[in-house]
Amino acid sequence: MSFGLRSTLIVTVSLLIGLTGAGTAAACGTSSGLTPIAIAGGQSHTCALMSNKAVACWGGNYYGELGNNVLVPSPVPVLVDGITTATAISVGRRHSCALLYGGLVKCWGDNSDGQLGDGSVQSTGTPVTVTGISKAIAIAAGGYHTCAVIYGGFVKCWGQNFYGQLGDGSNTDSPTPVAVAGLPTGAKVTSLSAGFVHVCAAIYRAPAKCWGNNEDGQLGNGTLSDSNVPVSVVGLPSGAKVTAMSAGGFHTCALLYRQPAHCWGDNSSGQLGDGTNSDSPTPVAVGGLTTATRISTGKLHTCALLADRTERCWGLGALGQLGDGGYSSTNSPVAVGILTRPTSIGSGYYHSCAIVYGGHAYCWGNNNDGQLGNNTCAGSASPVAVSGL
Repeated sequence: MSFGLRSTLIVTVSLLIGLTGAGTAAACGTSSGLTPIAIAGGQSHTCALMSNKAVACWGGNYYGELGNNVLVPSPVPVLVDGITTATAISVGRRHSCALLYGGLVKCWGDNSDGQLGDGSVQSTGTPVTVTGISKAIAIAAGGYHTCAVIYGGFVKCWGQNFYGQLGDGSNTDSPTPVAVAGLPTGAKVTSLSAGFVHVCAAIYRAPAKCWGNNEDGQLGNGTLSDSNVPVSVVGLPSGAKVTAMSAGGFHTCALLYRQPAHCWGDNSSGQLGDGTNSDSPTPVAVGGLTTATRISTGKLHTCALLADRTERCWGLGALGQLGDGGYSSTNSPVAVGILTRPTSIGSGYYHSCAIVYGGHAYCWGNNNDGQLGNNTCAGSASPVAVSGL
């Protein structure tokens, strides 16, 4: 559940053509003239990073997670207030965050556990600046917590810490960032992802690390014990180089350099993709997935982008989130229908999205709050185009 946006007068005019700002809904079927370059999903909302460094969001908005200063859901994209220099985005359960050019982080939406990082527990429909973060290079929003990689090799987290998901050696919530303890000195974190109540990081020339809740083995260290400090993932192939990680509801997946993707943790719906429905506290290879270039985990499903520019999903399919045209679950990858040359993917709780070559965005799965962005609240088992992007 983690994932980036790229004068001012020209941008503003372009946005008014197809996207709207605070308090209004976007016109269905129009075009902003801008290209979405990254996409991420939460429980019932979705956000996209745009080519002009703005952020657009759609879907549920009961806590202000769309960032347009209202608390009304929108089934089409609306512009996040005041975000004009974003370089990355990440979407949590009911909050959203953007990494800005220069290293500041802004978040908006649900703040009941301090996951916005501004020192309060007051939810907000407009972006607030995370306290004490000035040189972030990556962000990851989880269920009720958020983390950032800081230039120099540090990781800081904030928000809920009941399971130790802040990684600071305590189980005390913090509405401001605290340093993750026990990472290697000078660690170069190459990928950071926050799940519902856990976090995982890929580290250059060091074992991948995870921390937080481990009730289903999602930390990958061979146990079912929670950890409030990072623990090493064990059981990956000898010499494996982890290039990317994605933490889902209660499972985690990793891309490996020139080796099959691996997943671990909860497998109740087949979301590990190994052909079984047995949980695993250590990594198992995803069946038939040898050329994955990107991977994204939802609550009970997983999707991957392959080198041939096709997409596969697996796990729970009851709400159409696998995108294969049906509503059946599967414990091995199936092809997503009708997409042509996808370039970016992002999975929410029970929906998934992709950006295809040329800049069009598509989503599929649950749509109870308009998180598919196609100006309806009807779910779809096949990809539907996001309106106005």
